[in-house]
Amino acid sequence: MAATGPRRAEPDRSPGGAHRHLGSYLGQIKRVDEGVGRLRDALRSLGIEDDTVLAWTADHGSHFRTRNSEYKRSAHDASVRVPWVLTGPGFRGGGLVRQPVSTVDLMPTLVEAVGLDVPEGVQGRSLLPLVGGGTDPDRPESVLVQISEDQVGRAVRTERWKYVVSAPPGADPWREAAAGLYQETELYDLAADPYELENLVGLASHREVADGLRDALAEWLLRVEGAGPVIEAAPSRSLDQRRPEPFPDGRVPWEGVRFGHR
Repeated sequence: MAATGPRRAEPDRSPGGAHRHLGSYLGQIKRVDEGVGRLRDALRSLGIEDDTVLAWTADHGSHFRTRNSEYKRSAHDASVRVPWVLTGPGFRGGGLVRQPVSTVDLMPTLVEAVGLDVPEGVQGRSLLPLVGGGTDPDRPESVLVQISEDQVGRAVRTERWKYVVSAPPGADPWREAAAGLYQETELYDLAADPYELENLVGLASHREVADGLRDALAEWLLRVEGAGPVIEAAPSRSLDQRRPEPFPDGRVPWEGVRFGHR
C-alpha cells in the first residue's frame, strides 16, 4: 500500500482570524497609501521628485491564521509575497516584474539606480535590468525563503513551484536559527494551484520536480548560510491523474490570475 501524506489544506481546522482582523488590515494599507501620497507631495513641493527614487515594501504578509496558528510564519504566498513599488528616475511609466525577486534585491537596486557600483559581496541583484521588460540571464530562477520563530523552515519559490522543508519536531525555532536536518513538508504547483490548497509533497509523479527544487535549495543554503544540511524526501505516495504538465517555453500564464491576499 502506498504511503499517504497531506493532500489538501484544511482551513476549517485552523483558528483563522480574517473576519476579525481584515478591517484593521485594510485600514493599515489605507494609512500607508496616505503616507506615501504625503511623502510624494513633499518631494514634489521641494522640487526634488525627479531626483529621488522612492521605494516601499513590507517585511511579510499575513494569512490571518488560516494556515497555522501564526499570522505570517509560513512559506505560503500570503506570507512571503509582499508589495514592492519603486518610483522615480528609471522607474517611470508603470510596469510589473513577473519573475520571482527578493527584498534582498532592494539594496543593490537602489545603489545602481543612483549611479553607483554595487560593492563586491553584496547579496541580491539589481532589478534595473528587468525594468521595462528587460532580462537578466544570470538571475537565479528561484528565491530563498527562511522561516523562524514558529518553525525552523526553508523554502524555494520559482515562477511555478513552491518547495518547503522544515526541521523535525523537537527543534526550538526561537533558539535555533538553522538545522542540520530538514524534511520535505510541502510542494505546490502555483500554475495549477495559485492558492496553494493541494500539497503535492511525496507524490511519485512529482519526484523529479521535487529533486530539482531540493538541489536548488541546497545551493541557496550553501551560498547564503554556508551550510550543507541533509534534506530528507517525504514518504512516497501516489494519486491518480497527477502529473506536472509543461507550459510553452516554460513560462507560467500568470496574466489574469488573482490572489486571495491582494
